[in-house]
Amino acid sequence: MAKLSHLTKNSSKIKDKPRVYFTCHPDDFDAYFKRITDDLFRSHDCVIYYTEDMNDVFTETEQNTDLERMNLFVVPVTKKLLTDANRAMDSDVRLAMSKFIPILPIMMEDGIDKLYSKPDKFGQLQYLNPNSNDSTEIPYHDKLRRFLDQVLINDELISRVRNAFKTYIFLSYRKIDRQYANDFMRLVHSSPDMLGVAIWFDEFLTPGEDFRENIGKALKGCDLFTLLVTPNILKDSGGKPNFVITDEYPMAKKYGIEVFPVEMVETDKEQLSKKFDGIPCCVSIENPEDFHRQLIKALPTLPFSDGTIEEAFLLGVAYLDGIDVETNREKAVIIIRDCAEKECEEAIRAMISIYINGKGVPKSYFQAQKWYNRLFELKKKDLSDVDKQIALMKVYDEYCVFLAKYFILEYSIFVEETMLPTIRSFTLNCDVVDPGWSYLHFWLCQSYFRSVEASMMRDCDNSYAPLYKRVIESHMKQVKDAEQLEIIKDNLKYIEKAVTFWEDFAAYHETVSESKESSKDEPSIESLLLKFDLCKSDYELLPSDSNYFIFIEIYEKLIDYYHKTQNYQSEYIYTMTFLDLKVEKYISDPDILEGAEILYLYSELVDLLVKENLINEAIHALIKEMEFI
Repeated sequence: MAKLSHLTKNSSKIKDKPRVYFTCHPDDFDAYFKRITDDLFRSHDCVIYYTEDMNDVFTETEQNTDLERMNLFVVPVTKKLLTDANRAMDSDVRLAMSKFIPILPIMMEDGIDKLYSKPDKFGQLQYLNPNSNDSTEIPYHDKLRRFLDQVLINDELISRVRNAFKTYIFLSYRKIDRQYANDFMRLVHSSPDMLGVAIWFDEFLTPGEDFRENIGKALKGCDLFTLLVTPNILKDSGGKPNFVITDEYPMAKKYGIEVFPVEMVETDKEQLSKKFDGIPCCVSIENPEDFHRQLIKALPTLPFSDGTIEEAFLLGVAYLDGIDVETNREKAVIIIRDCAEKECEEAIRAMISIYINGKGVPKSYFQAQKWYNRLFELKKKDLSDVDKQIALMKVYDEYCVFLAKYFILEYSIFVEETMLPTIRSFTLNCDVVDPGWSYLHFWLCQSYFRSVEASMMRDCDNSYAPLYKRVIESHMKQVKDAEQLEIIKDNLKYIEKAVTFWEDFAAYHETVSESKESSKDEPSIESLLLKFDLCKSDYELLPSDSNYFIFIEIYEKLIDYYHKTQNYQSEYIYTMTFLDLKVEKYISDPDILEGAEILYLYSELVDLLVKENLINEAIHALIKEMEFI
C-alpha cells in the first residue's frame, strides 16, 4: 500500500498551495526528483506529493481520495519508464489521462520520441525538454513557468474563491474513512442548493504541523460540525482514544457549534453515546432528499443558490481545483461553461485554458479556438474608447500566439487547418478600429505577421510575404497624422526586414526541394491545400475573373490528386464544392462557361460514386444535377 509524502518550498505549510504529484520509474527517482522539484519551486510555491518507494501500489480508494485531487502530475520520461513495467506509466499516468488531470512529461533522455509518442504511452501529449541546446528556443525554465501559470491556481484567485462561499461545514472523520468523506461531500453537493457549501476537512494535514491550532482556527470559521459515523470512529489509535474523540468533538462543543452526526455505516449507538457525550441522533443518508432537508435545517446560514455570475464562476473554480470542496472536474466545467455562455470574460478565458490543458475535459485546441472566437466577439461589442480598442488588439495578439504555438509549431497541424484565414479576414477588414490610432493597426499587423512567420517556418510558402505587404500598405493609407505615420514607418523597418528574410528563406527552400518535387508524380498535398486556402481567401475578398480561374485550377489539381490516390470520399467533397462554385459563376456570368460542361462533370461524378459503392453520395450528386437542370 502506498503512502504519500510531501515537500514544500522552504518547508512551509501546505495549506492553500496547489497540489503537484511527482511520479517516475523507481530507478529514476534519485536522479531526477531533486532536480525537478527544485525547478518547480523556482517557478511556483506548490506542494509536491510523492511516494518514497516508487514500487508501492495505490489502492483504488487511495487513487480516488488522494491522486484524483492532484492539480498536476509531473513525470520525468526515460527509456525505462517507457519500456519497463512500472506504476508510474502503467497506473499513475493512466489515471491522470482517464480523469483529465493535466500531465507534464519532462523529457530526460534523447532518442526516445518514437517510444514516447506511441498511443499506449503519451501519444501527442507535448513534453518539455530541459536538455535542449537550441538557442532559438524559449528557455526551458520560461516554458515551465508559463505552463505552471496556466495549470496551477494562484493565491489571489484562491482568496476570491474562499470569499465567495457563504457557508462552511467542518468535516470530522477518521483517516481510514477517507472514501466515506469523499462520498459525503458528493452527497452534500448533489443538491443544486448546496453547491455553495464549503467543507473544511484536513485532507493532507501532515506531521510537524500543529493539528490543534489548525483545527481550532477552522472550527471558529465554520457554521456546522459534521461527524462521519462509522465503526472506525469508536476505535482507539495506538491504544488511546482517537483524535476525533479527544480533540475535535470536545472543541466543537466548547465553541458552541451545532453537531450534525451522519451515519455512513451502521454503528453501535450505545457505544457512540458513551464516547461522544451529548451527541445528537444520527442522520441517515439512505434518503438523499430527507438528508438535505435536515442539513439545511441544521445550517444557521444558507448557501447562495442564485448569486452573481462571478460567484458562480468562482464556485466552478472551487470544484475544478478542489478548494474547500471535493474535486469534481465534470461539475466544474459545466458551471464555468454556463458562466462563459453568459458572456463572463473570466469564464471564457477559463474555458480556453481548460481545453488547452485538458483540465476536466479531453484536451482540444479546436475547442479552445472556438472560445477564443467568443472572446473576440465579446470584446468587439464595445469599442467606444481607446482602452477598449486596445483590449481588442490584445485579444488579436493572444489569438495569434495561440495559433502559432499550439497549432502550427507544436501540434503539427498545417496552417490550412487553423484559423489563419480568420486572422487574415480580421486584419484586412478591421474597420472596427478607429483609423486614427495607427499604433493599433501596427499592433494588429504584428499579430498577423506572427502567425504568418510561424506558418512559413513549417510550410516555407512565399505567398504569405506579399500578402502581408498588402496588409501593411492598406493600413498605411489609413494613417492621416504625419507624426503617427513616421512612428509606424520606423517600426515597419524591422518588419520589412523580416518579410524579406522569409521571402529569401522560402525561395531557398523552393530551390533546394525543386529537384525532389520534380521527381514526384504527385504534388504535395500539403502544398496544394495551403495554396487552396490562400486562393480561397483572395477570391472571397476579391472575386475577380483572374482570381476565379486561379482558384478553379487549384480545385482541379486537388480533385485530380484525390482521384489518383483513390481517396474518392475527398474527391467527392471537393468536386461538389467545385461544382457549386461553377454553378454560382454560371448564374452570375453565363458567358464565361457552358452549362453542358457542368452537367458533364455532374454525370461523371455520379458514375464514379456508383462504381465505388458510395450510394448516398451518388444520390446527393444526382439531386444537385437535377436542380441545375
